[in-house]
Amino acid sequence: MSETSAANNAAVDGVASLQRFLTRQPILNSQHAIVGYELKRRGPVADAKALPGTTSPQQEEDEWLLASAIDLAFQRALGDKLTFLGVAAETLHSPLMEQLPKDKVVIAVHAERSAAALIARTEKLAHEGLLLALDDPNVDQELAAYCRYIRLDTTRHDAMSLAAQVVAGLDGIERRLEP
Repeated sequence: MSETSAANNAAVDGVASLQRFLTRQPILNSQHAIVGYELKRRGPVADAKALPGTTSPQQEEDEWLLASAIDLAFQRALGDKLTFLGVAAETLHSPLMEQLPKDKVVIAVHAERSAAALIARTEKLAHEGLLLALDDPNVDQELAAYCRYIRLDTTRHDAMSLAAQVVAGLDGIERRLEP
């Protein structure tokens, strides 16, 4: 590869990275008021080697979202609203988790099952003051006691199914809190 084509490839990579955007989706409370925004990355995920220490595209995307939430200019843009970030369970072990503004960011954990290490890490983060959200109360009942929020995908369920999910989530929390 010549020096000119290497320089052109670097320029193309730079342009591609500038074309990736953060999107925000409003999160509503029961009174239909916006309480925060869920952030997502829009655009292609680059090679996992683009960020030091990342081993997968999912981990790179999660780290990129965490870094964006830590950015002070970005925090000012959201004002007094919460920032919701959905991350994979392994991302909870990232050193960036300790740098998040604890009163402004809610981490929604996507876990297929609740392993002992995941429960221990979730408990530690919750005790350090990080706000956590539970994505699926039926799968992650062990994590429910450490989560302040429950996120429900209202597009996948009818009213009765949503009510059953809320009850399941609350039951999981009550069972964990009983002496």
